[in-house]
Amino acid sequence: MKILIIYRHFWPDSPPYASMLRTLASRLVENGHSVEILCEQPCYKESDLAKQSPSLEDLDGIVVKRLRRFPFANIALMRKLGSFAFAGRALCKSIVSRIRGERYDLIWSASIPPVVQGASAGLIARIFDAKLLYHIQDIYPELASHMGYLKPSNPLYKLLALIERSTRRRADRIITLSQDMANKVSSLTSKSDNIRIINNFGLQSFDAPAKTEISPPSDKQSEAKSDIVNFIFAGNLGVFQKLENVIDAMHLAKRDDAMLSFMGEGKALDMLKSRSQNADNIHFLAHRPFEQARQEIAKADVGIVSLEAGVYQYAFPSKTLTYWDLGLPALVIVEPDSALAQFCAMREVALVVAPDDIEGLSKAITRLSTDTALRERMAAQVKIVREEMSLPAILSQWDMMIEELSDAQ
Repeated sequence: MKILIIYRHFWPDSPPYASMLRTLASRLVENGHSVEILCEQPCYKESDLAKQSPSLEDLDGIVVKRLRRFPFANIALMRKLGSFAFAGRALCKSIVSRIRGERYDLIWSASIPPVVQGASAGLIARIFDAKLLYHIQDIYPELASHMGYLKPSNPLYKLLALIERSTRRRADRIITLSQDMANKVSSLTSKSDNIRIINNFGLQSFDAPAKTEISPPSDKQSEAKSDIVNFIFAGNLGVFQKLENVIDAMHLAKRDDAMLSFMGEGKALDMLKSRSQNADNIHFLAHRPFEQARQEIAKADVGIVSLEAGVYQYAFPSKTLTYWDLGLPALVIVEPDSALAQFCAMREVALVVAPDDIEGLSKAITRLSTDTALRERMAAQVKIVREEMSLPAILSQWDMMIEELSDAQ
């Protein structure tokens, strides 16, 4: 098939999905497909503006077409506006390409920015009379409504929901990250035959000749470590995680043998720092490049996953897979009836605590801090799950799904 992938950010831009697309596109090329990427010059963060890539590039067989940066990209507000403007720019670019005789069999789009990117891709698929693959990382606008940003009675919400429902029904394949997300999309669209579940994977590094393998510590290494048990939350410090509960639980636990680190940036950073003042066992680490972040996470004993109540229906915390990829057991704060919680309990790779149960979270921190045998059992189970969710395993799922679409032509 001739495939056009449309997403504003592509390697060497810094968001995780930009690197994920390079891995997936390379796999498509290996399997004999013709792949083009329509993106923009690196612009995700202000630090990315120093990167300048060719406007047209053949990258290991992937044809990459980069649009110029949106004006005033050094201003955060303009970068955000540029994200929504990209959907319109991609549509205009596609119309010109169609007039010039270009043809594609499959249009591939992610769900960010919400609604407009999917709607634009749907129109582009119609222009080229192509199939549409819609890769949903978060379910909008329903997630915004759940978090209280848009009321269902709001006319804007109703319009966005109508547009998104049309995109979901139009899509030949919808890819979600979990059974919970698949159930929600199906209930919102009254259609399920176009939905497939393929989770994300541990990212590859393309900045070095080869990715440095980071293995869980051996028994001797574990013995050499201090008696302090290190907990880490790595990723966006935003509003969907309710991380203040983790800090309150650490305060309640009063453990001298437990250390909590937050690594990343986000809207909640200042609030979290203020809430943890005078706590010697809570530290904040700045956002760092991918490989450096992996090295830092690998030093920890337990990875923390935290979601605001109900969010599991609309998104999946991909950091969970990063922890397991590095051999870390997890402490997962999510509803016990969620697919994630049930998987963690069944496979014994994490302790699960319900959202807002600060006392239960404090007890889980204490248990993980004091029960070395428990951590070792969980780490052994993580090794098994790590293989099942490895990059080759996930890519095989993508192979089968793309073959389905190809056979349906």
